[in-house]
Amino acid sequence: MKNEMFYGRDYTNATLDKLEVKMDEYIVWHNEKRQKRSLASMSSLQYRCSLGLVA
Repeated sequence: MKNEMFYGRDYTNATLDKLEVKMDEYIVWHNEKRQKRSLASMSSLQYRCSLGLVA
């Protein structure tokens, strides 16, 4: 996991279940919503769809 998930956050009262949920949310954000300049400001998923690589 990247540092951006951990820095500036307080996980003092976190449980393993909460950690799992946060990790899943981060993975969805990273793959489906995070925009990259190198992909013409599209997310990884949007870019793959634009190439016809994802149904």
